[in-house]
Amino acid sequence: MMATFRFCPKCGTLASADARTCGRCGAKLPAPARAAPEAIPNPNRVILTWAVYIVAAIGGFLLLGVVFVLALTYLFR
Repeated sequence: MMATFRFCPKCGTLASADARTCGRCGAKLPAPARAAPEAIPNPNRVILTWAVYIVAAIGGFLLLGVVFVLALTYLFR
């Protein structure tokens, strides 16, 4: 999102973003700052993130299975 206004470096008056000179003192205004380009997600990082989720889910199910088996063996001795 671009700024709608900026300040004159000489007198500090508020100027519109498309103004080239200050309306009060006539000083030349610096060029408006460009917006930073949006970051493009790294596909390898996205794949790695999903891989971590999948491994965590599988590990969770395995742990749940081990706990279930241990509980059954304890209950039915």
